[in-house]
Amino acid sequence: MLRLLICCLSLVCWVRSAAAEPPLVTLTCETVWNVPAEDDDYLLGGLLVDAAWDLDGNLCVVDYANRDLKVFRADGRYLRTLGREGEGPGEVTDARLLVVHDDGRLGLLQKFPAKLVWLEPDGDPGGQTVLENTLTSDGYLSMPHAVQHPGGLMGYVAVMSLTMNGPQEDHWLVPVSPTGRVGEPLWHHEEIQPLRRDGEKFHEADLYYIWAARWAPDGRGGAWIATERDRYLISHRESDGAQLDYLTRPYEPVQRDDLARHQVEAQLVRKRYDRRHLELADTDPVVHRLRLGDDGNLWVDLSLGGRGPEPGTIAQIDVWSPGGVWLAQRRLVGDYDPNLDQRLILDDHHVLVLGTDSDGEVRLRLLRIPDTPLLNKESDS
Repeated sequence: MLRLLICCLSLVCWVRSAAAEPPLVTLTCETVWNVPAEDDDYLLGGLLVDAAWDLDGNLCVVDYANRDLKVFRADGRYLRTLGREGEGPGEVTDARLLVVHDDGRLGLLQKFPAKLVWLEPDGDPGGQTVLENTLTSDGYLSMPHAVQHPGGLMGYVAVMSLTMNGPQEDHWLVPVSPTGRVGEPLWHHEEIQPLRRDGEKFHEADLYYIWAARWAPDGRGGAWIATERDRYLISHRESDGAQLDYLTRPYEPVQRDDLARHQVEAQLVRKRYDRRHLELADTDPVVHRLRLGDDGNLWVDLSLGGRGPEPGTIAQIDVWSPGGVWLAQRRLVGDYDPNLDQRLILDDHHVLVLGTDSDGEVRLRLLRIPDTPLLNKESDS
């Protein structure tokens, strides 16, 4: 009995949840500008993967389809295109992330071979940083996702190797030094091919991965990780990988509508899964994305199951303090149609939307998130 009591008390200290639920606040996002994504000078591809402000206040958009950077002024006017597809200086074979260097150079992350390809602000090649595999003695290192944060760069790294039992793929969350050296991992997962069930079908719920954006650095060397698909349970790891605590609250995964089912099916087919062998889940994963806020708070971007709870819903976000206090619930609405648009939360104050208007024209829109105070405080924990 004494041992059980001690375990229960430990669990109370280990799992952090809000004592009081903050009210859900709906914020209407104002459209700052709305420009064509296709004109006589440029074509913006159809997959919005990353964007950031450069040191001059221009908006740089990673064009995954064209393997380059499109640069816009703060008022939305197109300025220039940097980089291109290829294997030469200043070229990449894919483009997944934008890194802004302190000296003004712009870096594009290439998954494999894993490296950052640097471009000068005028478009000239600026060198490259090749990732050094310090995790295994052999194997092919790739980095499909990374996040730039005040402490540096953190990446999701995968290493494919051949073993006596066949191919093996290991995944890590790691800090990456300015020279490209991979540091000590915060988290490790050995990839196991999902088993086929129910008449040779893959269950989509078994294909849950955190790599795309279901993790975020905490800005202090650690990271938050949404390791479970169907539970609101976010692991907080220290820089040495030790478990710090968990963030949790009561939450039911959202049931998918037809739009959500179509979207997830299309994503899996693009990843070369045969639709005939897929069994889709009835609910969305709890977490769509995690991101480190500009103020150091964690933004939990929740999955909405498709169109969302009301017209024009862009996102529904929980805000947590670094100390584990649930600070706010925010629903963002505005000029957004999930049937036609893709969205990227650019920073604490802006959302970038790429989509099609009512006339069928592809447009790029910048929306501003209105300021709203945080009702809870760190001391509430």
